[in-house]
Amino acid sequence: MLLFSAVMKTQFVEARARQWVIYGCALITIIVSPWTNYDSINLIKLCLLSAIAFSIVALFLSSRRTKSWKTEKAVLICGLFFLLTLTLPLITTNAPLNQQFWGMFGRGNGWLAYASSLVFFVVATQFSRIREFESLVKALVITSSVLLIYALIQYFGFDPIPWSQKMVIATLGNINFLSAFFGLSSLAALCLAISDNRKTSFRLALFTLITIQMFLTLSTKSIQGVMLFLGGVVLVFYLRLRQYPWFMRIRYVFFGGVLSLFVLTILGLTNRGPLASFVFAPSVLFRADYWHAGWKMTSAHPWFGVGIDSYGEYYREYRGLISTIRTIPERTANTAHNIFLDLSSGGGFPLLIAYLAILFLAVRACFLVFKRTKGFDPVFAVISSVLLGYQIQALVSIAQIGVSIWGWTFMGAAISYERFTRDLGTAESSGPKYEWGAKGKRVKGGAQQLLPPAAAIGSMVGFCIGFLIAFPPFSADAAFRKGYETSDITKMDQAVRKLGSSAYLIGMSLEFAAKNGNQVLGDPLNELLNSKYPRDMYGWRVKYAKPWATSAEKLVAIQKMRELDPYNPEIPNS
Repeated sequence: MLLFSAVMKTQFVEARARQWVIYGCALITIIVSPWTNYDSINLIKLCLLSAIAFSIVALFLSSRRTKSWKTEKAVLICGLFFLLTLTLPLITTNAPLNQQFWGMFGRGNGWLAYASSLVFFVVATQFSRIREFESLVKALVITSSVLLIYALIQYFGFDPIPWSQKMVIATLGNINFLSAFFGLSSLAALCLAISDNRKTSFRLALFTLITIQMFLTLSTKSIQGVMLFLGGVVLVFYLRLRQYPWFMRIRYVFFGGVLSLFVLTILGLTNRGPLASFVFAPSVLFRADYWHAGWKMTSAHPWFGVGIDSYGEYYREYRGLISTIRTIPERTANTAHNIFLDLSSGGGFPLLIAYLAILFLAVRACFLVFKRTKGFDPVFAVISSVLLGYQIQALVSIAQIGVSIWGWTFMGAAISYERFTRDLGTAESSGPKYEWGAKGKRVKGGAQQLLPPAAAIGSMVGFCIGFLIAFPPFSADAAFRKGYETSDITKMDQAVRKLGSSAYLIGMSLEFAAKNGNQVLGDPLNELLNSKYPRDMYGWRVKYAKPWATSAEKLVAIQKMRELDPYNPEIPNS
């Protein structure tokens, strides 16, 4: 009995960790801090992501028993390899340690975010019940419904939150991120809507959700969501129709049409072909510039990169002449707008290989399930299409925490679903039946509702530790906002000297001091920026432009600016 009780407690601890991951994805996407922070999107998401990840780790450390886990060696090896290659740049590169750990201002894609996302991935590989997969899909659709309601409020001009820009961004801070998230959630909704045994009202609700999401996506003129949605739709309909003999006889026609559309889309992105007017935009050329710079950084620093989330500090040096003069030299970027290049430029080829190995495990799992199932399995359709859609987004966009956490979790879910269907022996079946929204009653059940005391305490302690580790940039940013809103340069100066501050906030304070002729605080801020972030261009510009700068100081500033931005024709000669 004691052994049975210990096993049950262990299984419940693991089940609670998986629940944390599912609910955590939704909360991380939704949470914002618009009344306290200057960066009201990313910092609070990072705090919650870190808190949940550390809570999960502490949960297992305190429970001591995890024997029921079926962690594959490949998952363990790839996960550890990713963590190792993510950590090495912190000690081998010259990028500021705080920036690498917490991430660049406005992005937050530092060591902490990636390591915490890895925890979500590993836990998701341990899903073992159909209801856990159902809950993940349900969480994605419900989260998108919440964001849709808020996006509609923004669209009609009734947003109660005083954002700096009046745009349809929901809680993701950028129209492209919202577009991508709607694309992913629309794929999930589509898979459920076209599966068997659905109530008419349920199908109607899902198609309405998809329609409004795509309308808002198109209204923002962001094609990311539409592109990844269409890419996923191809996979979804193939999975739905392949069970019919008539479709298999014309499948090559289907593939030919898809290939033709793909080629036309690629041509359109280069402003050629009949789709050019629909998909081409100047931002496509800009992204090509950012990709080029990311690749040059990777090639120049192949082993450890330039530092985690430090792309922005090196962009000017590696962008090349064409990118510099394409528009104006001041068009810069702090990300490659490609997650793969962000990883390779930040951590070198080893980090990219580690991530690709994780992705390979997820894709391989999807392929094995694809071979194993014959009919339409809506759970698998959601997992595989969302995984595909996220990789399309990863090629052209940024690892925004509220979106990327779903990508990491679905990669893990793909691996656990392959094991789940394999253990069920579903070689000739259509897979487990997804019951949410279907006619009839679903089977209810569940484990006890209370964690063992040690596990509960450990989880709470871990949550607090994770939150506190991510809190310094949140605190510094909140303090800066108070000074900025009251035009109190003294408070701004105090805020940017706190642990967790960033080059951006120091630059903002320096700019404020310079505009107001405050030399007493301006000079120390300038020295602070140049010493902590020597690759920040703005600090050297201010050092050169100060009326009281000596000739020697001007010469040092010019030399540094030329080193950081060698292709910029606007840098003065003396």
